[in-house]
Formats: sequence, C-alpha cells, structure tokens
Amino acid sequence: MADLKISDAVQLYLANRDALEALKKKYDADKKVIDDQQKLLEAYFQEQMNTLGVKNLPTEFGTPYTSTISKFKITNREAFLAWVKQNDAFDVFSSSVTKEPVLAYMNANDGALPPGLEMSQVVNVNVKVK
Repeated sequence: MADLKISDAVQLYLANRDALEALKKKYDADKKVIDDQQKLLEAYFQEQMNTLGVKNLPTEFGTPYTSTISKFKITNREAFLAWVKQNDAFDVFSSSVTKEPVLAYMNANDGALPPGLEMSQVVNVNVKVK
C-alpha cells in the first residue's frame, strides 16, 4: 500500500464502505424474512402448548418449550434509590458507568477521574464524503 495514492485509497475505502452497506441491507432483508417466519412458528408452538396445557412439545427433532425472562425498569428513581440505601441493596446495580456524566465531571475537574474509575480510549479512523 506504500505506493497507493491517498486519493485512490480514499476512493477505494468509500467504495468498500458502500459495498458493505449494500451487503448489510441485503442481509437485513433476508434475515427479516427468516425472523418473521421464526416468530410465526414460535406463536404456533405457544398456541399448541396452550391448547394441550403443556410447557413443552417433545419431538424427534427437538423440543419447543417456554421460559420466563424477567426485565426491570426504574420508574421512580428517587424511590428506588431510597429503597436501595435503606436496605443496603447495592447488589441490584451492575458495574457499568454512564459515559456522559463522567466526561462532564472530568471537564469540570481538569481531567481528573472520579475515584475508583479507570478510563481507556480508542482512536478510530473515519472517512467523510465531500
């Protein structure tokens, strides 16, 4: 690539990016057809389990079955935080940090991180079209 002109490299990069986007669009369209069919089959399995009053449908090829997934959403932040503090229930939190408030803190404190945090950064190379 050492003998490649920058303008030619940019042109190739943009052509590759467009080709990747076209492939992604085709993939997404093809995937949607299969995803839609899977959802119809899952609904059929659920209907059959409900009709038969069972939680699974064993066959020689595999067994459709139900499982329950629990999801939680904070609807009253102040009430929830008060409950966490009152019950010393800090284990309900995950260990991720929201980037924007930390960056705001750093900007207001000469780049200093809040205690207990470590930061890493990755530099990406991007190309914009004229």
